[in-house]
Amino acid sequence: MVTFTNGNPQHESLAKTAERLSALAADLRAIAHGQLPEEFLAGSAPTLDWWSPAVRPSVCLEGLVSGHPVLVGQDRAIRTSELWHLDQEAGWARTYSRWYRLGQPAPALGQGTGS
Repeated sequence: MVTFTNGNPQHESLAKTAERLSALAADLRAIAHGQLPEEFLAGSAPTLDWWSPAVRPSVCLEGLVSGHPVLVGQDRAIRTSELWHLDQEAGWARTYSRWYRLGQPAPALGQGTGS
């Protein structure tokens, strides 16, 4: 899930996302503590037949990072975890794992760096 704003976050959408993430985190904690899914599903979950694992692309950012707590180095090329919220005007992004301050955007395709 990703939302883009220009200095005006969509609070209702963010609140709904936060609620879903909180519910997911609570379920994962319950499983980690030995509570079996049947104990909290109580027959209310839909049934998925003919299922198989699949992959779906997610939006992320890529660029040159400095000051990363794990990926050390200056101007290190990275691709972030899944992008959850981006506010280009305010200069920040929130990925699945952390906050990023946004520096200069990459030049648009076909445009050089001005040399």
